[in-house]
Amino acid sequence: MKIRILVDNHTLIEHYFEGEPGFSAYVEHDGTKTLFDLGYSDLFMRNACRMGIDFFDLDYVVLSHGHLDHAGGLFHLLRHYTHAMIEKRPFRVPALIAHPHALLPCPKPPLPDIGAWLTEEEIGRHLPLVLTKDHHRLGRDLLFLGEIPRSYPLHEEGRRIVLSNGTVDPDRLLDDTALA
Repeated sequence: MKIRILVDNHTLIEHYFEGEPGFSAYVEHDGTKTLFDLGYSDLFMRNACRMGIDFFDLDYVVLSHGHLDHAGGLFHLLRHYTHAMIEKRPFRVPALIAHPHALLPCPKPPLPDIGAWLTEEEIGRHLPLVLTKDHHRLGRDLLFLGEIPRSYPLHEEGRRIVLSNGTVDPDRLLDDTALA
């Protein structure tokens, strides 16, 4: 298994990669390629380009949760694929794996939304979606953990989530998950 950090909130001086408040990692495992989170902007793509990583053969895009610092770059990845279609460049369409709450609006005043900029419907027009609370195997040695029960209460700091039925609840980050 090979893991390469594409975005983090700090950088190392030996390599002039850029950083931002966010996270993105590229994982090669069992012959598959997974993009885990996409940071806040297109920075994950710019750093990946400098590392020689090509997103035209991804198998999976996985979201740890739906906040902007982890899902904001999704718009840029979909734009990358749209350009490839226009230019008739071949690429594999990866499946997006996430908790069902990961694509719901998350208002946090004074901001109207700190969640993913694209809706489930918009993303689903471009990528197959696997939205699950359960674990999901991505290969022999890699597992999307799904919903992880909390052992300790979460200080919510005014975060809210707009559920599918329209009700607004405190955002307890039920969508916060990991790969193992």
